[in-house]
Amino acid sequence: MYEHFGKILSIYASSEKLYICSTQKLNKTFESIGKGLVIELSSSSSEEELQAALLESLKNCNLELLDEDPELSSLEEHLGVTGYDKAIKGKKGVTLSLVQKEGYSVYPLKKHRWGYMGFGDEIHLSVEDALVNNNLAKAVLQAISLSKL
Repeated sequence: MYEHFGKILSIYASSEKLYICSTQKLNKTFESIGKGLVIELSSSSSEEELQAALLESLKNCNLELLDEDPELSSLEEHLGVTGYDKAIKGKKGVTLSLVQKEGYSVYPLKKHRWGYMGFGDEIHLSVEDALVNNNLAKAVLQAISLSKL
């Protein structure tokens, strides 16, 4: 619905599971908020399964403008916990963004006491390259391996 905005996914990885979280925009600031579809995959999922889940999650970004920041993120709701710290405990973080004319950027993150911060070099893919040979999934898996707890 709001395709003119860039799209952002938050990806969390534990040793057993991957959680891919779509985001929506906050009406007042147009900040990306972790509210939307959460796709859960086994950490042993194939590159094909991961690629499909990433593309599905991107389709579910920016479907609505939220009037206020929700009390619970989609990840908290999905996991049945209250508190972002509890939701991300023991999980590596990756941010994937898509700006249609610029392509995909995948960022490995480093966990800090209050959440995550960018860490290391971004992995950039053109829109076309990301769709070939599951390259987007490969970039996410590389970023997960580079992320730090």
